[in-house]
Amino acid sequence: MRRCGPTPALTIFVAYAPTSSYEEEVETFYMDLETFYREDHAFYKVITGDFNAKVGPRRTPEKLHIGTHGLQWNDQRKRLS
Repeated sequence: MRRCGPTPALTIFVAYAPTSSYEEEVETFYMDLETFYREDHAFYKVITGDFNAKVGPRRTPEKLHIGTHGLQWNDQRKRLS
């Protein structure tokens, strides 16, 4: 990947949403993420992480390739849409 003039071509944000149920903490996280996103001047931006985690054991033996914690959603699942 090369630079697009003086602008970096790619920025990858890796973020993990707080698991807290305190609305203020969650709101602060998403406001900070939006600030970082808007202040970055890369040509392409990718936001990745675990925004929908619900920690707990797998309930069914199917879909073993997903892992032990990837089959459920938490209350923040629609936050970034």
